[in-house]
Amino acid sequence: MENRLLTRLSKVLQIAASVLLLMGVTSPIVAASPPTNVVIILADDLGYGELGCQGHPDFKTPHLDRMAAEGARLTSFYTPMPWC
Repeated sequence: MENRLLTRLSKVLQIAASVLLLMGVTSPIVAASPPTNVVIILADDLGYGELGCQGHPDFKTPHLDRMAAEGARLTSFYTPMPWC
């Protein structure tokens, strides 16, 4: 009975030591990464093709075009109710 208890305690201590070791190794990596910037632009009555980055030939939107080129463009959203 005592041998089982020591075996279980030993395994628990091994797991705890492994977790603490991994936390110590990965924390400098996480701390060194820069924070992520998130910008969501919502515009009322703006059609899909009315931006330069979406291919409109007449509307010039250089700043939005640069943001779209350097980041992720999420073009499909769904709202479960009317937005306006």
